[in-house]
Amino acid sequence: MKHERRSEERIRSKGQVTVMAGGQEQLAAEVYDVSQSGISLLVERAVTPGTRVQIDTGHLAAEGVVVHCAVQGNQHQIGIAFDPPAAA
Repeated sequence: MKHERRSEERIRSKGQVTVMAGGQEQLAAEVYDVSQSGISLLVERAVTPGTRVQIDTGHLAAEGVVVHCAVQGNQHQIGIAFDPPAAA
């Protein structure tokens, strides 16, 4: 049995987003699941863990860091931890 590291529920989701990796490269991505602290996306190529990313849904934007990347079929599944909200 796989040990789950997240403390909140992951919500399986669908949708297309754009990811800006490393401030330069734009990647089309499909949402796999999302939680309060992060998101899992399917992309066409590997993204190195530690890479800073910006995610744009067309309605909302978020920033974070890639924490894992694994091959899934002919795609790569990347896990992104969202940056904590800025203090008001």
